[in-house]
Amino acid sequence: MEKSDEQIIQEFRKKRKRQIILAPIALFAVILVLLVNPISIIIGSIIILIAFIYSLKNWRCPVCNRYLGRGVNLKKCPKCEAKFWQE
Repeated sequence: MEKSDEQIIQEFRKKRKRQIILAPIALFAVILVLLVNPISIIIGSIIILIAFIYSLKNWRCPVCNRYLGRGVNLKKCPKCEAKFWQE
């Protein structure tokens, strides 16, 4: 079953929101790693690894399922060109 344009846009918005929420969590983890305490380094490293894996799994095109790259303000998929915003 093919997704409608509205379904693609809504799914992209959910994925984008999750990516934006993930950024401060990853930043917090980096700060933990920069602390000298060995426990904070371990916890921070684990959080960074989980955030990285989650991002790779989450940040995919709702149509072709390919990784979307580094930007979060995409207008369309760089691979299949599915539109993420209504014009």
